[in-house]
Amino acid sequence: MVVEFLIDLAKTSPKVRGILVKALVRPATYFGPPRVGFPRLLTALKVADVAGSTVCQEKNQDVTAFDRWDKVRDMLLLWIREQLISGPPTFKRDVRQLRLVLRRWREWRGDATDINWKLVDEDLDLLEAKAFEKLPKGTPRRGRRLTEHQKRIITSVELLHQCGQKARCQMVVEALKSWGVKRNWITVSNLWSWYKSYRLRHPERHALPRYWLKIIYPFILPQLEPYTSEAWATWVSNRRGSKRFRS
Repeated sequence: MVVEFLIDLAKTSPKVRGILVKALVRPATYFGPPRVGFPRLLTALKVADVAGSTVCQEKNQDVTAFDRWDKVRDMLLLWIREQLISGPPTFKRDVRQLRLVLRRWREWRGDATDINWKLVDEDLDLLEAKAFEKLPKGTPRRGRRLTEHQKRIITSVELLHQCGQKARCQMVVEALKSWGVKRNWITVSNLWSWYKSYRLRHPERHALPRYWLKIIYPFILPQLEPYTSEAWATWVSNRRGSKRFRS
């Protein structure tokens, strides 16, 4: 109900329209941590791992540095793990790489650990048998799947289209520019047009504004409050009246 209200309000209020579009094209993700390259994440982890001891020495034995930097390190490890889980499927070559790494470790340290390496070898055989040799048929390859941000750009254009906004792609370009993202209006227009034939589209283009505003509106309610506080009561009253009229 709130989403329908916001869409209706956006059709009559340029201010609300602008707030919604700017929120939709925000570069940061609304779903989990953003994607960051593994080399950069590993470098960040390396620095965080030694930061506690370095800061402690430089700040007159500030032992609290260990606690906060341990938390940062654990956060980065969790981030790396989530990115691995959400990444491409496991291939046979990946399992062979793991086997090679473990072999190198055992050559260096021997088998004098509490790990049952015989069972590990059996597990590796099972993992390699279950892993993919190549991408399964029908799996989208790199570059063919829309990112969350691209979907929200398409949603912004669709919202403005439903509001009857002229030069809607240019308005989205200006909103992107306010976040430091450079796009030209032709690229934005082509992205919006192409979505109708996108094989993995969900939801359909006309339903995108409702889908995404339902996710993001809790983040922007304080910005919308000056425009929604009085309009909400009027909208609800009109909605109830129209239902009675139809019945």
